[in-house]
Amino acid sequence: MLLAISLAAAISISSQQNKMEQLADSLFAKGVEFIEADQPDSAIRYFTEVIQLDSMDANAWENRAIAYYMKGDLENAMKDLTLTPNPSPTGEGSKNALIFLLRGVVNYELENIDEAENDFLKAIELNDTLIPAYENLALIRIKEENFYDAIQLATQAQFHGADIDAIQEYVFYSAGIQELEKGNYLEALSRFDNILTLYESDAAFLHLLGLCPHKLKDFERAADFFTKVLELKSENANEILLHRAHAFFADQQYENAVKDYDDLGGSDKNYKTARRNLFFQKNSIYISAGVVLILFILVLRIFRKRKQKMIV
Repeated sequence: MLLAISLAAAISISSQQNKMEQLADSLFAKGVEFIEADQPDSAIRYFTEVIQLDSMDANAWENRAIAYYMKGDLENAMKDLTLTPNPSPTGEGSKNALIFLLRGVVNYELENIDEAENDFLKAIELNDTLIPAYENLALIRIKEENFYDAIQLATQAQFHGADIDAIQEYVFYSAGIQELEKGNYLEALSRFDNILTLYESDAAFLHLLGLCPHKLKDFERAADFFTKVLELKSENANEILLHRAHAFFADQQYENAVKDYDDLGGSDKNYKTARRNLFFQKNSIYISAGVVLILFILVLRIFRKRKQKMIV
């Protein structure tokens, strides 16, 4: 009799546990649906109910953290990721790698850069094929202006199947901007040249690129870039036109410079000089011939005067 009662109790407990597990699974599925529908508040409510049923459900903690992150509540997102059961290198590798990856992303957003770096490194230690960890570490290296290491991380990500073009594009673009701001125009030009094919139709990029050879006194190349920008119908056309006019002027292409200065209303300080130089450039043969003729006449006069003195 006692055995029968014990068996009935065990069956009852097992049945209740099954019902709780089914309820938790149902609530969890609802939470995931709300995350996918971009409704984090509703998702948080359902994941909270799952955690109340089973505080050791790591998936519920992790997904609630994602929902908090979606709504910009970084503090609670970090709290959930910290409380997630078994977030340590001794646990399941791939699963814990994702937790450390999420922790790293949240720490980066909170500007806890050192903590973010440690989280990404732990994620890679647990799962060395986790591409986002490499990519986020590359972002940290860019922030530190350590572009060499950023490229190395991008290469490692490529080995595991990442689109390296997208990573390198960001690395080279960021490096170019920072070198340009520092006045290192040759280095900036080198960085920008690496991604030129990706930005051939980007007026803002070509404008920045044109400034580099202009500062390096390669005025012909600078004018070529500014011309491409103008062909793309840049919003700040007058600024670009002025840059190109200066480039033409410095390259002694006075006819082109005068045309650009004319289009700008002829108000630039170099305008009169450009017109005068253009006149001399266009009439250089005649001017040279005239100078030779004048010199010939002067020499002839001097010769005649000397001859007259000798006769006297």
